[in-house]
Formats: sequence, C-alpha cells, structure tokens
Amino acid sequence: MSRKARFTKTDVIDTAFKLARKHGWAGLSVNAVAEKLSCSSMPIYSHFKNMEQLQDAVVIKGWSLVEEYEIKEYTGDRWVDQAIGYVRFAKKENQLFRCLIDGRNLKLHRKMQQQNWKNLTAQLTDYEGFKGLSDALIIRIRYSRYMLSYGIAIAVSMGYSEIINSNKLISSYLTSASHALLLGYQQTPQLDEVTEVSLNEYHKKYHSKFKEF
Repeated sequence: MSRKARFTKTDVIDTAFKLARKHGWAGLSVNAVAEKLSCSSMPIYSHFKNMEQLQDAVVIKGWSLVEEYEIKEYTGDRWVDQAIGYVRFAKKENQLFRCLIDGRNLKLHRKMQQQNWKNLTAQLTDYEGFKGLSDALIIRIRYSRYMLSYGIAIAVSMGYSEIINSNKLISSYLTSASHALLLGYQQTPQLDEVTEVSLNEYHKKYHSKFKEF
C-alpha cells in the first residue's frame, strides 16, 4: 500500500495562493511553497506537473475571490456594486490582481472572464436599470462599463491614480460613470445595420456557452 500523502492538493494551492497574494508571481516558486509547508518539492510535484499548472490553480482560486468582492453590497445598486467590487479587489489585492491579468495563460484568462461574465449576468436578471432595453444594448452598456472599470482597476492596482485613491472615491466615480453610460447609451442614436450586426455577432460569440476548463 502506498504511503498517504502528507499534503493534499488543496494544501498546496492554498499555500501558493497566499504567496501570490503577498508577493505576486515573483514570490511563488516550488521552493517557496515547499518551505512554507516544511517539506520537499515531492508533494508539490505529486499534484502538479509543473509551475504553470500551479499558477493556473492560483488564478482559478483568485477569480473566486474577485467574485466575493463583486457580489458585496456597497451602494445598493447591484450593477454599480459589481464594478466597485472589482476595483476594490484590484486595490486591496494588487499583487494577486496583477497575476490574474498578466496574460500568462490567455486561454484560461478568457475562460475565467467568460465564467465571471456569466455569473454577474445571473445577478442582473431583474435589474431595474436595464428594463425595457434590448439584450444587445444591455451587453454593449455592460461591456463599455467593464472596459472602464478594468482600466481604473489597473491604475489603482499600480498606484498610478492620484485622484481615485480611496474606496469612497472609487464608489462615487463608478456610480456616476455607470449612470452616465446607461443614460448615454439610451439616448444615443441607433447604430447603422452593418455595425449593429457586427457588434452583436462579436458579443454573441464571446459570451456564448463555453466548455468546462
């Protein structure tokens, strides 16, 4: 009978996750995990073939934390709170945030984004601000706001923003910007047919049902 492993796969992931949260990828290595667990590298390689697989596991766990921030109530407006939570995550967990967006594994990155979009969509099924709007317009509004919050999140995580540098300002700015986008799109003239079809096809393809990773 083989000897039972002292450390589980979850133990290894949790330890790697803590290192990435504190130091980013620069602080995550097989030796660093082994040192934290007070073991050799063998238990780690028994669960993961290489560092890339371990980093992927950290990314997947990281996205779960992102959604914990996104589903919290900050203002009482579910759609606005999703953006506030995302940016607050980037501010608080700046090292981990950079790990999630570094483009190391684009296939996984896109799948996690799609899963996140799907989960956030489920929270907005009866959102008052989107009532009466077409599905295509809702996607366009949400995508525009996502690009805005993504840019702010990067600036905040890197310490580039001297204006939006507190949770209060993050909430205030994203509330105003989200409402402005929503109102602006409702008042903007319709796109020409070719552009409309092109954008709709893109969003349909990008946010279509995906296979489990």
